Amino acid sequence: MLKKIIFILLVILLIWQSTRILTAENKSSLEKVKKYRIYYRGIDDEIITDMEKYDLLIVEALNFEKEDVRNIKKKKNTILIGYLSTIEIGHWDEEILEKMNEEDYMTFEGKTLYNKSFKNPLADISQEHYQEILLNTLEERILSKGMDGVFLDTVDWIDYYSTNEEIYKKLNKGYEEVLKKIRKKYPDIYIIQNRGFKSVIDFSSDYIDGLLWENLNVNEFDEDYQETFKKLQEINSKNKFVIFSLSFEDERENSIFTKKLNWKHMYLEKDGRYTKW
Repeated sequence: MLKKIIFILLVILLIWQSTRILTAENKSSLEKVKKYRIYYRGIDDEIITDMEKYDLLIVEALNFEKEDVRNIKKKKNTILIGYLSTIEIGHWDEEILEKMNEEDYMTFEGKTLYNKSFKNPLADISQEHYQEILLNTLEERILSKGMDGVFLDTVDWIDYYSTNEEIYKKLNKGYEEVLKKIRKKYPDIYIIQNRGFKSVIDFSSDYIDGLLWENLNVNEFDEDYQETFKKLQEINSKNKFVIFSLSFEDERENSIFTKKLNWKHMYLEKDGRYTKW
């Protein structure tokens, strides 16, 4: 019996070590990225050719076929990361909406919660059925086309509901479960998270390879952001995920700030930020 227990523990240890090696390799590859871009619209031959110049692209995988991915990777093996919204469901995403059950929607006091424009419903990511929808979408929409990883968006809703204990617990619990499932099923893919700083500080730094600080503006750093920055730096010194940053204002100040920190920074004009190539 003791030998069996020792054997099981050794197997678990080997799996854990191999996962850590793979994620370390991912982080090493992301550290080499010099030029990256985010783009969520359709593509054509001209755009595909231009995409070959980038080290990393975050894209809407719905607009790509396998052949497109192969063509983009030909020149310099560009890392392609597919977009996946975790908590907010786009009102346009019929593929996901058709799979949703009533209990998959996040509710509070009997009402379904929506984003600030009241267009996109929020999902209850603690529901196992919705978690399966996310994992299946990751496989079918992104990885089956030969993309290298996933960009997890709308995690920021966890921070938004941090003062509502009931919702916050559900979102935290569910998001960590999703990260665990992704890492277990696809240990070698890249995982990049957009914002959601509370979850990074609490648990997600154990699973991600990169973090995007979208809409960075050092000129607007209040006391809360300064504290967040301090904690992120502290955690990153141990977990070594790569930090990407993106600003829409004050280009010079943000570039100087991020260069000192060795972050992967990009500046974009706010109008048409992810829709113009």
